[in-house]
Amino acid sequence: MSKQKDKLLAILQASKTHPSAEELFLACKKENVKISLATVYRNLALLQEEGKIQKISIPNEVDRYDSILRPHAHAVCERCHQIEDIELNGLIDFIQAQTQIKPTSCDLSIRHICAKCRKKEALNIH
Repeated sequence: MSKQKDKLLAILQASKTHPSAEELFLACKKENVKISLATVYRNLALLQEEGKIQKISIPNEVDRYDSILRPHAHAVCERCHQIEDIELNGLIDFIQAQTQIKPTSCDLSIRHICAKCRKKEALNIH
């Protein structure tokens, strides 16, 4: 693996959010990593192909990236677009029991309004 790809993966693994390619590019620049945005995209695609990260594609949003590979879902705030991980223990087993198919993976995104945005909206109403 290249030094740039190693660094990109390390930044993503240390992230508490689900950053976009542009956010990862800026994080690399902040750490003085010499890398272009095109190289970030290319390395993210390679990391995804290698099964080291997953891409989160949500309609009308920029793609985000996640280094957590275990089955889990994502909750996407409709206001601030923050993405949170949701553990749905037993979801694969439930799907298999209901449909008689054995899923190998599951991509699930749930839209909601996060607590921070609900609080902000409540303060603006009164």
